[in-house]
Amino acid sequence: QNIGGSVDSYIKEDVVEEYKYLKKSFEKRLDHSESNKVYMAVGQTYNNSNGFLLASQNGGATWSKYEMPCIIGGNSGARNVGERLTIDPITPTTLYFGGRNGVLYQSLDSGVTWKEKHTFTGCESANGTNVGIAMVMVEPKTSDVIVGTYAKTNPIYRSNN
Repeated sequence: QNIGGSVDSYIKEDVVEEYKYLKKSFEKRLDHSESNKVYMAVGQTYNNSNGFLLASQNGGATWSKYEMPCIIGGNSGARNVGERLTIDPITPTTLYFGGRNGVLYQSLDSGVTWKEKHTFTGCESANGTNVGIAMVMVEPKTSDVIVGTYAKTNPIYRSNN
């Protein structure tokens, strides 16, 4: 998906070489303001534990691990509904993550800490799996946050704050 950056600005893979080492599927984003900064949201699906954000400052040679405030469900059902981790292109230390619980989380420190930004109601399940927020995008010229929920009515939201 190209959101004001190169086609390489987003990579989503379900089964890749890293899977052998992480034992999880993941979402990975590159921060183009710092070409060697990479983020991955990873999470086990079988024990209902919160996931982690892995952050690399050197293109993936080494990683820091930060606990997320929610279950990631990277290998759960409906994992392919959208892109839930995003970077604000204007303020690249600001990250957003859309939780399966319908909560939009925000980090102002490159993923070290997270807070709840907004809770969306009316989110549906798919085949018994909570989907919640299906995708999060940041408009590259204004930093408006665009959220797509897995809901039958009013599924798309846009906010400038």
